[in-house]
Amino acid sequence: ERLAPYAELAETVEWTCEANPESFTPELARDWFDAGVNRVSLGAQTFDPGALRWMGRLHGPDGPGRALQAARDAGFANVSIDLIFGLPDRLGRDWEADLRKVIELHPEHVSLYGLTAEAGAPLGRWVREGKETLADEDRYADEYLLAHHLLGEAGYEHYEVSNFSLPGLPSRHNSVYWEGAPYAALGPGAHAFFPPKRRWNLRSWSAYRETLETGRLPVAGEETVDAEAQDLERIWLGLRTRTGVRLDTASPEQGALVERWVERGLAVVSEGVVRLTAAGWL
Repeated sequence: ERLAPYAELAETVEWTCEANPESFTPELARDWFDAGVNRVSLGAQTFDPGALRWMGRLHGPDGPGRALQAARDAGFANVSIDLIFGLPDRLGRDWEADLRKVIELHPEHVSLYGLTAEAGAPLGRWVREGKETLADEDRYADEYLLAHHLLGEAGYEHYEVSNFSLPGLPSRHNSVYWEGAPYAALGPGAHAFFPPKRRWNLRSWSAYRETLETGRLPVAGEETVDAEAQDLERIWLGLRTRTGVRLDTASPEQGALVERWVERGLAVVSEGVVRLTAAGWL
């Protein structure tokens, strides 16, 4: 209702809303569906009770299943589930069991994120103080490759370094970023890209609101993406996805690098396009 005077949604729009399983009720699912939302992303992270308590998550091991069923009952035919891998070894989380559980639930899309310790977050402080230890590189790699294997066996396409989907159902809004297409920024801290300009909004809600009330755009900063930066972004964004990067304009040095990747099993080249393997994405 708020956006209607300013923007018309195409009939083919993909409208995703994110939810935590514990707060995604059947009532909310119906409200979203009736409003026109047609894709739901559920932040499950894990089904392991101990790991959920460590994360401070409230939904319990059965929460993602209940939330997915609420989405199905409301009419949603496109649901994504997020999982986190690389948790501290001491938690004893069974990553394979989590993967098999998400396969059993059979969402249309699965996103995987390796646990990272951001410097300013509590986990970063715990790691810095020696109170917590993240998974070592070998286990991180093993868990990532196990996900690639099991989800692939179950019919999911590994279409981007962190994302899997059933055929024909990749995340369209995320794909916009990887393809370098334009996107708008609505809300505090949001980023926009109108080639060649990239800009970002004020992060503080009060500053964002007050700036708008004075009739100004709440932009915190912007940059111009020059030709060299565009070329670099095209390469690394292309390598993130199964689309890959065309080698037409590759220099001899780049071509030699790609050959070394292929020899090590990190990439494949087909019809003039280089694509990274799961090992290459690692």
